[in-house]
Amino acid sequence: MYNCLYTFSITRVITLKVMATLTLVLETRRANKEGKFPLLFRIGLKRKYAYINTGIHLYPFEFNAKRSIITSDNKLNTTIKQQEVKYLKKLNLLLGDFPHITDPLEIKSKLLEKGADEVTIKEFWEDHIETLYDAGRNGGAKVYQASLSALSRHFDFNISFRKFTYRELIQLENKLFKSGVSVNGIGVYFRALRAILNKAINTDILSVDCYPFRKYKIKKEKTTPRVLTMEELKRYFQLDLPADHPDYIHWNLGKLIFMMRGINITDLLQLNHKSLKRDHIIYTRSKTGKLYSIAIT
Repeated sequence: MYNCLYTFSITRVITLKVMATLTLVLETRRANKEGKFPLLFRIGLKRKYAYINTGIHLYPFEFNAKRSIITSDNKLNTTIKQQEVKYLKKLNLLLGDFPHITDPLEIKSKLLEKGADEVTIKEFWEDHIETLYDAGRNGGAKVYQASLSALSRHFDFNISFRKFTYRELIQLENKLFKSGVSVNGIGVYFRALRAILNKAINTDILSVDCYPFRKYKIKKEKTTPRVLTMEELKRYFQLDLPADHPDYIHWNLGKLIFMMRGINITDLLQLNHKSLKRDHIIYTRSKTGKLYSIAIT
């Protein structure tokens, strides 16, 4: 771990002004399909953190955390060390120009500051995912990760934002349709893509003039209701499951969802004793903010 301070040399110097740290870490909270974990640069400042994705995945035994080195590939380790030195130099210059900076995300943004043609959609997207995980927004991070993985099977996002035009967007849509992805499925993926492009515009990486969604409207179709017959409902409610059965809790949740007018599972799991008001269950729908009152029969 290196301490980068208000100084122009890459040394461990203590100062009373600003101190930021740049650490090479292996993020072991999630693995890829091969069981490897992402290698990240962690920027620390005033107990706040931001992460820069290296694009490298390793097994835990391939990384020496104490020495901050890759043990399995000397060439890869050299590349990472060169990148680390580059970041450290930029960090020292940055803190020299902005000695009172307090936000590691701002430091990260300036370290990654490149011309529009240098920042790829994929690395920007992956950085956003890392930021969401770091903020504890795991659900949102997984949606963005799933969308990136699904779209990457049909398009290589290792290109600059400027090169992703309306034409590429339409070609990607056609490939998704041909592969059997539904209209609403494409909508989920494209909303994530659109959010990434909007974020790139807000951070001045992408020009509004190059925004492909100006001319494209995300399509949506009504979902066919999944209707159960009365006989099927009776069979479900009349199941004889003992309390120690692994599906017992889920079976009861299913009954509750039906008896509470199709309550969303998220809202159901957030109910507590305060939700009980005499002979009614009262709750606010988390998605819409609408208030619901259901009589207990």
